[in-house]
Amino acid sequence: MHAILIHGLGRTPLSMLLLAKRLRDQGMTTHLFGYSAAFEGWESCVERLRGFIAARTRGERFIVIGHSLGCVLTRAVLPNLRHQPRLGVFLAPPSTASSLAIKLSKRWLFRALTGEMGQLLARRDFMDALPVPDIPLRVYAGTKGPRGRWMPFGNELK
Repeated sequence: MHAILIHGLGRTPLSMLLLAKRLRDQGMTTHLFGYSAAFEGWESCVERLRGFIAARTRGERFIVIGHSLGCVLTRAVLPNLRHQPRLGVFLAPPSTASSLAIKLSKRWLFRALTGEMGQLLARRDFMDALPVPDIPLRVYAGTKGPRGRWMPFGNELK
């Protein structure tokens, strides 16, 4: 069984190494998909992910694991896959436009660091139009992130 791992915005495939190791220890073949939101456009990244999955799995059984923006990319690519994953695992997936992305989307530094993908995370119409996965899905989300008056949303649960 193959496992495709897709990191989140502002991260690299390195952030998925521990999970990849644990999956390999359980007998899975892992594949880390990397992208740069700052330098890559949305459509080309989704198409590259489609090709990456097809080339690595070659029609064999696989699961897909995404973190944050990796979940958004997964939602976009699923309808374009010839073979669907047996399972999707979403870690901290945004299901609507990200409050933080909305707040930061007008700032030049955020735009420079996150490119088109960061701007799309801030658009309600884009996030609402993403396909809902039609595969078995496990979603791990919560409200345990850091809070405090120094944080962008204070003590608000996010």
